[in-house]
Amino acid sequence: FFSQMDPPPAQLALSPRLHGPGSMSKTLNHAHKLAVQGNYAAAIPWYTALISMTQTGRSRATQLCNRAFCHLRLSNWRSALYDAEVAGSEDPSFTMPILRIAEALIGSRRYIEASFVLQNVKIQDIQEASLKYNLEQEAQVSSGARRESISRLLE
Repeated sequence: FFSQMDPPPAQLALSPRLHGPGSMSKTLNHAHKLAVQGNYAAAIPWYTALISMTQTGRSRATQLCNRAFCHLRLSNWRSALYDAEVAGSEDPSFTMPILRIAEALIGSRRYIEASFVLQNVKIQDIQEASLKYNLEQEAQVSSGARRESISRLLE
């Protein structure tokens, strides 16, 4: 689609409606590839483009969490915290933003605040949310039979 080092085109980030069908999935796949390769700085603008393409809800919260993850890996604690807090407000039932908030607070050495954030989250909820999140991410970048088998696990 685009080379690994290319930032997303300005038009894509500013006016995604100008692009044809499939541009969102191509952008998503590219963002995930960069993140999986550990190229977090390059993935951030791609996740930003995805966030601008999604209106509200779980999908937007997921992309915010993905961008927060990249910020965490780059030790950009404030940016990660901001994205995680916005993701939590987008979908309050989504557990992943809580984990990202706690990670950002821990990275910022704000341990007491992190413990308060995690206090009401059960370990089982964290493990289930993390597993489901990872499976959803894998399903988005997989194809064919693998995508179908992951979809069955998520049901």
